[in-house]
Amino acid sequence: VWIDGRRAAWFPLDGAIRRDSVQGALGAVVVEHGDGSIRIVGSPCPGHLCIRQGAARRSGEKLVCVPSRVVVAIEGSADAETDLDAVH
Repeated sequence: VWIDGRRAAWFPLDGAIRRDSVQGALGAVVVEHGDGSIRIVGSPCPGHLCIRQGAARRSGEKLVCVPSRVVVAIEGSADAETDLDAVH
């Protein structure tokens, strides 16, 4: 999780589902992580578009709350079996 361009937190995606919060520009942003994914489930932003983005599961995916200046990015190497765009 990045806030204003600085790493603020790191959460594992494996294991049981957990909720944690980070302090964004507008207040607490709550992320739910585990069981292979992460999503924003709570934010003080006006439109809650960040919550409606759903879950991210693959390396390189990002979730963004612009008013809170929070970016959730999945980092790590891509899994060849789950990141296929096509089959030859």
